[in-house]
Amino acid sequence: MVGLLLGLACSHGVAGGAGVAGEPLPLPSLAVSCEASALVHRGSEWIVGDNESEDRVFVYDESMQLLREEPIAAPIEDIEGLALAGNELIVVGSHSLSKKGKPRPDRHRILGLGAPAIALQFAGVDAANIEGAAFWNGSLTVGLRAPLFAGKARLMAVAGGAQAGMILSTTDIDLAGAGVRALAPWKGGVLIVGGPTSDQDVSHSLWFLPALGAAPMLLPEVLPPSTEGIWADGTRLRFVVDGDGEPGACKEPSRWGELDVAALAPAP
Repeated sequence: MVGLLLGLACSHGVAGGAGVAGEPLPLPSLAVSCEASALVHRGSEWIVGDNESEDRVFVYDESMQLLREEPIAAPIEDIEGLALAGNELIVVGSHSLSKKGKPRPDRHRILGLGAPAIALQFAGVDAANIEGAAFWNGSLTVGLRAPLFAGKARLMAVAGGAQAGMILSTTDIDLAGAGVRALAPWKGGVLIVGGPTSDQDVSHSLWFLPALGAAPMLLPEVLPPSTEGIWADGTRLRFVVDGDGEPGACKEPSRWGELDVAALAPAP
């Protein structure tokens, strides 16, 4: 089991302080954000997407204190992915239907690949739900929470430039029945948070895909339910956890935590 940064104790790989009878304490709250859904690290700043905030992202310092709210070029309902192409921020909507199965055009938007915004076309896929993004192998890669394909999760490489929005390739990976909840580039590959395709209060798994065509490797860390954004560097993996609320009525704020990843290795 890896150690934890920030002086936090460890319970099955999840950050949290020691509480009564050894139970982990709640993770620190993330000011302003109620439903954190994506995370990237740019320079000394941490950028958080919130799926209830359509016209902005939130920028934090290294200790996750809010610096500013940063407007985005066009509103995106249900922001579910952030990625960095160099210093260029890419913002990805879920592309999902409403809970009643109705199209929601403002969810079908990606900012940062083409002007002013582009949408993906999912040929042969009904009710696709993006919930992870990373710039990897020279292009934007998005991951689907749902649907699964023969029990496997799907990653899709997306073109930029003149062909912005075109799906270049798809890769189906076995996450033991889980869908993609977050993606982040790491050590030439991509880290993947795996979670249920429906809303369930269960812990999420962490995987590493070293290359396209390779089998994903299960890592021993366990992440909290509703972990929806991760970012890793040489020593740490920081994550954000979705809260509970709606615009103007936050019942539970987002939270964040951090793991020491120096000893990350596949589970035996």
